[in-house]
Amino acid sequence: MNKLYIGNLSENAAPSDLESIFKDAKIPVSGPFLVKTGYAFVDCPDESWALKAIEALSGKIELHGKPIEVEHSVPKRQRIRKLQIRNIPPHLQWEQSETETVHLFIPALSVGAIIGKQGQHIKQLSRFAGASIKIAPAEAPDAKVRMVIITGPPEAQFKAQGRIYGKIKEENFVSPKEEVKLEAHIRVPSFAAGRVIGKGGKTVNELQNLSSAEVVVPRDQTPDENDQVVVKITGHFYACQVAQRKIQEILTQVKQHQQQKALQSGPPQSRRK
Repeated sequence: MNKLYIGNLSENAAPSDLESIFKDAKIPVSGPFLVKTGYAFVDCPDESWALKAIEALSGKIELHGKPIEVEHSVPKRQRIRKLQIRNIPPHLQWEQSETETVHLFIPALSVGAIIGKQGQHIKQLSRFAGASIKIAPAEAPDAKVRMVIITGPPEAQFKAQGRIYGKIKEENFVSPKEEVKLEAHIRVPSFAAGRVIGKGGKTVNELQNLSSAEVVVPRDQTPDENDQVVVKITGHFYACQVAQRKIQEILTQVKQHQQQKALQSGPPQSRRK
């Protein structure tokens, strides 16, 4: 989370302009500014400096008459993709949406820092990420963790979860040498849970090896009213993100398989009286 994206730049923006802005804000960088037409990238020494750059500069500093946007650089595969699909048979139509809901569990002591004074931080975070972010009530007065409900497309999930991980680290809710590890829950259709687990646990084991996150699909859970079950993912930020994206890929494959079966069977036939 050290790489920054700097957007809304004019065509006249030069690396020296950005160097001056960061120097005036006393924010160090660990490499040159890579300036393209309308945007740029730069690396910060660590995650805390990247967060400070976002807080201090995004929307608050103008360059050539335009307010610059500063945010975490999102990997290409997690950026929002907009699709336009036409002529879908009526029996195959469903809402084309990439909106996801993730339940992220944070230390109860960190809730105040996430919300901020009069809710300003969580509002700013929601606007920055483009996601709905809500903190659920505590399950008990002495609860050690609280659930954050994040709803939005993949890019918004990446931004929101990244900032929450960063805030917990920045506010020292873990020791300086300790890595922030949180638990995230995503719900999947009960009929797709087996695909996430794989035969003999093969898929889930491969998923854990690939992401370095712990991935668990509890076998004793009862599907909810939407016939969904919970997949639990625990790990540091990037590990959790890789696991979440891979699980979403599996769900997409399941949907595509259902679509192909529906195409082969054709639209439902009405009965003749």
